[in-house]
Amino acid sequence: MAQGRDGRERTGGPRENPDTSSSRDDSPREDAPPQDVLDAGLRLLNVRTRSVQELEDRLRTKGFSTEDVARCIQWLRERKLLDDHPFAAALVRHRLRLSPRSPFLLKRELRERGIAPELAEAVPHEVLEEEGCTENELAVRVARAWVR
Repeated sequence: MAQGRDGRERTGGPRENPDTSSSRDDSPREDAPPQDVLDAGLRLLNVRTRSVQELEDRLRTKGFSTEDVARCIQWLRERKLLDDHPFAAALVRHRLRLSPRSPFLLKRELRERGIAPELAEAVPHEVLEEEGCTENELAVRVARAWVR
């Protein structure tokens, strides 16, 4: 046998944990979505964050069944990989920084992207508060951007 730097014998090859090697179950779980749907969903989310509705629409246009898409969405949501609240907040922050617009237009854009009405109503106000910006200050920013 070869010896390692510490003088001990090396056995070579990967070491397996004896507690998990024999009890490991490689079969897919019943609630897991099919791998092709999951891969497509993860690729889409890797490009940019999306609302639940956007991802659902994109997967459906790729030809996946409604049931498989629903299982994929559920799987992603359970693992916090897909969540409308952080998506909406990030979109509002982005809009406030790069192309300011009124809360009314922000809410409308969120609704167009499939965000629930209650969430679309609340998120712009939450973000404005977090950013320390009043609606009047935002109106001034919008006006200045429009005049440029």
